[in-house]
This record gives sequence, structure tokens and C-alpha cells, in this order.
Amino acid sequence: MAKYCKFEECAASSMQRFNNDTCDNCWEKIQAKLEYFRGEIEAERISYGEIAELQELAEHIEAGDVLLLEWAGVPEHEAEEMPLFEGTREALDKLTIR
Repeated sequence: MAKYCKFEECAASSMQRFNNDTCDNCWEKIQAKLEYFRGEIEAERISYGEIAELQELAEHIEAGDVLLLEWAGVPEHEAEEMPLFEGTREALDKLTIR
């Protein structure tokens, strides 16, 4: 069975490397986007739309990244329960972002 990137707009197939159901190309874009959000937060100019997008990417935030987890709306006790590696489906299932 062919494996596809979980992002609908991505055309990656089993011919590419994957990182927790995300192709390497999308993974790199997500990490760059998270760093962009960090810069916007630190500059105190993040928009509501960007916060919403950050919340959608919460499963890709490292468990110890308090700044991004807090802005993504991940409750502290749930962030502590997240695995110490990035982007797992199990971590997303534990999140209850409001």
C-alpha cells in the first residue's frame, strides 16, 4: 500500500522519506513556519490567523517548547504528557485545543 503525506495539498508518495506521516519536504516547511511564528510572538505582532494556524500545527511542536505550546493553546498538563519527539499522532490525540 502506498504511503502519502497527511497534508492534502502535498503530492508526496511512498517514493519520498517520511517523518511521522509527513513527508520530509512538508516537515521542513512546518519547522520553518513554527520558527516564523516564534519570531512573530517574540516581536509581539502575531495575528489571530497566525495563532489559529499555530494551533493546527500543535502536534509538530516539541514537548519542551513552552513558548509555542502556550501560544498554541496546549494546556500545560497535556504538554507534559506529550512524547519527547516531534509530530506523533498520539500527541495530537491527547490535545484538546479550545
